[in-house]
Amino acid sequence: MNKMIYVLLVILVGGIVSCYDDKSKKANREIPEVTITTDKEILEAVYGKELIVKPVIKKGDQGSANLSYQWQVNLTPRGHELMDIGEGAELIYEVANEPSGNPYLLVLRVTDNDEGIDYYKMWDLYVSNSFGEGLLVAHTGNSGETSDLTFVKAPQVTYGYEEEPEYTRDIYSFANGGLIEGRVNSVVANIATNGATYNLSRLVIGTDKEIFSVDPVTFGRTMSNEDLFFQAPTLFKVETISTAVGNCLLTIIDGKAYGQIGNGAYQFFSPMNYAAGSTQVFNGKLAVEKTTSVMTAAFTCYDETNGYFVYGANFLVFNNGATSILTQQLGEGQYVFDPGNLPNKKAIAAGVGNNSEHLHLLRDLNSGLDTLFKISSISYVPGGTGKISINECTDITQAVDYAFCENMDVMYYATDDKIYPALLAGSSARSGTPWNLPSTGERITRVQVYQQAWYGNSAYSSEDYEFIHAQHQKQLLVSTYNSSTGEGKVYIVPITTLGTGALGEASQVLTGFGEITAIGTTLK
Repeated sequence: MNKMIYVLLVILVGGIVSCYDDKSKKANREIPEVTITTDKEILEAVYGKELIVKPVIKKGDQGSANLSYQWQVNLTPRGHELMDIGEGAELIYEVANEPSGNPYLLVLRVTDNDEGIDYYKMWDLYVSNSFGEGLLVAHTGNSGETSDLTFVKAPQVTYGYEEEPEYTRDIYSFANGGLIEGRVNSVVANIATNGATYNLSRLVIGTDKEIFSVDPVTFGRTMSNEDLFFQAPTLFKVETISTAVGNCLLTIIDGKAYGQIGNGAYQFFSPMNYAAGSTQVFNGKLAVEKTTSVMTAAFTCYDETNGYFVYGANFLVFNNGATSILTQQLGEGQYVFDPGNLPNKKAIAAGVGNNSEHLHLLRDLNSGLDTLFKISSISYVPGGTGKISINECTDITQAVDYAFCENMDVMYYATDDKIYPALLAGSSARSGTPWNLPSTGERITRVQVYQQAWYGNSAYSSEDYEFIHAQHQKQLLVSTYNSSTGEGKVYIVPITTLGTGALGEASQVLTGFGEITAIGTTLK
């Protein structure tokens, strides 16, 4: 453990001068002075990165001297408590001081061991964070027993950044002194309310064992499990977490749905219940509204146990509200199936599509065939407005993951080595030219449409938000894994043609992860 000492710096400096004067006079001889010089009196460092300081240290005109060194920094800006961080003539320090607008004090003590005299050099040290906007990649090296997070900045995912990708590896374990328990499945940026509207910026993370939040600046854990709920569940087996319309959060934990309203709270409310009083069985395959639209359902979910669709009418349902069972709607032939009577199906994937349509890919348990069910609002009444067969799409039986687009009628699906765009028009989807994984030995594990973190946070608006990335909703994040090497990668693949969903060559490949289990975007 680092040695802690307490010191009043003004008194300390005065003592140094007196000590030197006294020893000089008693010795009745000239003692060569030790000088410490640097080109900067004010230093800047980045939290979690190495700070390297190389002062020029000399004892008079001597080429070498019997000197020893001690580097220290205070624990809090302007605080008196110091900790040891180095014992060499040069400092290499992985900065653990939290970012602050006020400076820390960096102290170097050089001891002339021949004379028993101490010399001091001090710098103001400002610590900032290098994070801001980018990707937060969750990965595991032991099949999901534990996980860690790596932050990445790159031009394709960081507004205004033009350098080579910059990685801050294993930032969670560095900030918290240990790994995340379980397999991460959700990483969501959220701005909540704790005393003042939208004053609490955080990242909310879910695993198969726990749910917790971290500070987006330091990545230190702030709240865990029970702290995040007014009425906490007994288990914290998270299936998904999503931002939702109205700056809300929605999470599914052990089959129950919990909501949090961002402009009024920072905790999840009691679990939602069906208006009809049925036993709720939610799953992680949700279509969740992120922006205000004509859709009058904040979210929809297919209940596999009861064989029907359930929806939350609006964000107010998150406040211990009642969800509803979607029922058959009538009117001019616009509704083509009864969402309240759809038994013997398995939820495969879900998301929000073009014009706020809620899209649910369900597999018939009898035939094994997959159908995409559309739920839309007509005259503010949500109902079943479309069915699309996807069984004629190339290699669809080999699909391992799916992604839906909010800006065109396209669904992407991934096989082990390809990404296909599927055009959702008519009664049967048509697949386009695939993007091929260029590297052998890897397999695709996940695909998602890139969305900036401001999207879905009502503290921001697309009308006045100044930092909308040119590739927002116009590129894919494709995760791969090589089981032989244990390396995970992220391919950033641009969508070259909106409308058809055609894909170009990868614009960037991010490397050096373990098995990737989730990718989130962070706020600028």
